[in-house]
Amino acid sequence: MQNLFLITKPNQLFISLSILNQIQRTSSDLLIIDNFQSSNHLKSILFKEKIWNNVYFKKSKIKIIQYFIRGAYSNFYTDSDVGFLNFLIFCMIKILNPKIKIFVYEEGVGTYSNERLFYDHFKIWVFRQIGIGTNFGNCKFTSGIYLFNVEKYQNFHPTSTVSLHEIKSDLFSIYTKYNDLIDKIYSIKELHVLIQKHRKKKCTVILGTYYYSENQYYLTYQSLIKAINDCGVNEEEHLVLIKNHPHKVNMISIDNMNYAVNVSSSIPAEILIWILYNYYDVINVIHSGSSVLLYISNYSFIEYDYDVCFSESLAEKPIGY
Repeated sequence: MQNLFLITKPNQLFISLSILNQIQRTSSDLLIIDNFQSSNHLKSILFKEKIWNNVYFKKSKIKIIQYFIRGAYSNFYTDSDVGFLNFLIFCMIKILNPKIKIFVYEEGVGTYSNERLFYDHFKIWVFRQIGIGTNFGNCKFTSGIYLFNVEKYQNFHPTSTVSLHEIKSDLFSIYTKYNDLIDKIYSIKELHVLIQKHRKKKCTVILGTYYYSENQYYLTYQSLIKAINDCGVNEEEHLVLIKNHPHKVNMISIDNMNYAVNVSSSIPAEILIWILYNYYDVINVIHSGSSVLLYISNYSFIEYDYDVCFSESLAEKPIGY
């Protein structure tokens, strides 16, 4: 039985590995979509590791159809079934291989969100008639969904009929299991050296986010500064680490914070914070709707959430722009 796992973000690799261990099927391939920082580096590392039978690399999701032409796969594990593009891809996959089972796996806060986060009422109605996914797990072609928190999903989607599968290892346990692999991909030893060099009494992590276009979706500079002030960040007491979204190239620039340390945007925020808990009992997390808080709920942290601003102009300074 052959499996194909697809990832579009760095952290999805470790969720996929957890599922791979859990289903105990050895014949599995990995397909990396090249839309995050250092995806080429990740591919080269995984080629050498031999965890997967084959590692493939594509520029966009729509180009993955070629891998299903010969019907080689029995199961396909992917990061989302929401929206028309995923529906179109799944439809073509099913035409090529009617017996294939399509599974969606955990992908942050969106997994547990109400469908109205993604679409308005009319579009939800239209999509439902066709069978297009309006929230995780409800596309007509989806066989099941893998989750860290099945009960939470059921609370958000009590009428869902999709097969639910619990991911039995928590994310930090997965990191521990694959510690050597993480070091090869993200040079974790160098990150430890950086933290030790700049270590101070307190630690604050500032997480950037992705905005979809210059005039639609971005974080306001003023909101971020307010969160920083609320946190009481200062040069004497705080180690400040800035970590941008993996889909963004430019780092966040914050006035009068030249003491802040930039961390590669390619490293998942969850892994960064996992490492920081080796040095700090409590971490300040300044973010805007980041999924990272889902995975550190059993640890001590102080959250400062800054607003997402929708605007038709760039009158305010965008973050990471």
